[in-house]
Amino acid sequence: MQVLWQREAAGEAGAEYNRAQAALERVLDRVYTKTQQVQGWAGIRKLRVGDHRLFFTIIDDTIYVLAYLPRDACYKEKDIVMRRKP
Repeated sequence: MQVLWQREAAGEAGAEYNRAQAALERVLDRVYTKTQQVQGWAGIRKLRVGDHRLFFTIIDDTIYVLAYLPRDACYKEKDIVMRRKP
């Protein structure tokens, strides 16, 4: 599988980009069993990386990383709404 990061997600990861990328690569061969579906968001999955969460979607054989957020910020509805694109 190929992994592509959205520019915003890579910026959010910053110095932890390599750590997040390595965590994702460790589960690539079993991505559906080692990650969880996000409730209420069809097709969006999450991976725990320390105190952060990596949100992504899978289309064909490509993983699109959508966001890399601290745990305390990623489940607040107001933060999620602000991240939605029109």
